[in-house]
Amino acid sequence: MATLHSAVEAVIEVAAGATLTGGIYSAEEMDRGNVTLETVQRDADGRILPFGVLRWRGDIPGGGLHISGRVFLEIWLYEDSGYAHIREARHTIRKALHRRYFTTDDETSVKARWVGDLGELTADELGGASMDRVRIQFTYAWR
Repeated sequence: MATLHSAVEAVIEVAAGATLTGGIYSAEEMDRGNVTLETVQRDADGRILPFGVLRWRGDIPGGGLHISGRVFLEIWLYEDSGYAHIREARHTIRKALHRRYFTTDDETSVKARWVGDLGELTADELGGASMDRVRIQFTYAWR
């Protein structure tokens, strides 16, 4: 079995890997500069290839017996211009994760739930590239 992070990241890679040709990155593995115009992958014409950055957010205890909790995953999606790849990736990630159950080494049972996105934005740090954020909540029971 795998950890929740590795199991979910594998599902995202399969679901959106073909759309996010610039890669899918875990924020914890990135340097402090994170995503900059100098670090993103580009095509032969210099356009930013569509890519995603996964950021795991706060773990919140829950349940009356303190045997459960919630953790959130933000998937930041980027592309050079337009939103075609972002929309496709957002749709495939939602379809792959929403209402999906996981059993992992670190939690007994985990249910994923899509809890929204930000909508179509621009990333100033990438010269005005297109951007959106998908948010997934994972509710789990501890072993």
